[in-house]
Amino acid sequence: KMNLRVIDLARPLPMVGKLRSVASAAQLLLEGNTAILGVGEGQVEGVITERDIVRRVVAKKLDPATTVLSSVMTHPVVKMPADASVAEAALTMSRLAIRHVVLEGGGPAQFVSSTNVTEALQMVLSRAYAMGVDEGGKAKGPKKKY
Repeated sequence: KMNLRVIDLARPLPMVGKLRSVASAAQLLLEGNTAILGVGEGQVEGVITERDIVRRVVAKKLDPATTVLSSVMTHPVVKMPADASVAEAALTMSRLAIRHVVLEGGGPAQFVSSTNVTEALQMVLSRAYAMGVDEGGKAKGPKKKY
């Protein structure tokens, strides 16, 4: 049985200060080829995503050069234990309609994305199907002939 945990999919969460401009954060997103940044001084107090920038800055015609992250970041942050299952992460993200979850636990900040979770679940389901296991986890037997 495969017990895939979110820590297995985790990626480092780049951090920026709360007083940094949205424009500079957008540049970091682009340069880092990521969709999310942690915002805070030493700990994750909020996050800013590409989607946040579009909805909370661009669509509201705020100036990205003068708007600071603390005024548009998402907070509180949705967090999960690092040992949570990938299935738990998928359910949480779906229920809350979010695309990223920050992992709890010591050490550098980490996150998982809905894309990572979906890819992992597709892999697990593909392997299960190849091994002859149905969606409920039961082995498929030969079809009965009547």
